[in-house]
Amino acid sequence: MELEKLLPNQVVVQSALELNFGTNCSTTCTYCYLDRFSRKSGKYDETKLYPFSYTQYEENLRKFLKFLEINKMTPISIDLFGGDTIFNKYGLLTLDILYEHYSKLPIEYKPFEIVIPTNGTWISSDSLTEK
Repeated sequence: MELEKLLPNQVVVQSALELNFGTNCSTTCTYCYLDRFSRKSGKYDETKLYPFSYTQYEENLRKFLKFLEINKMTPISIDLFGGDTIFNKYGLLTLDILYEHYSKLPIEYKPFEIVIPTNGTWISSDSLTEK
């Protein structure tokens, strides 16, 4: 049954949306669960874990956000994961797409927060801090 029939003209608030788009990180912390997929373990192959191309990822994320919007589903929190989110090639793209999508919507469709875990090693990079 469609959500609109169940809850006409209402926004369904979900607790959290987690987007995990990779394992790429700029450090090799011993406590991190991603170490299982790291280059030093010899098991690292991000193409097997996350086989999407950059274009496929962008297209899929846009479709998914549109699906949430059409079905009036709003996450309270959007949590970005993927090694170091900023270091990962999809990190900044994801932030751009989220901003573009949610900036056009009324307040009841916007998440309360976007969580961006990072180890902060990028802070001295002019190209990233300007963005």
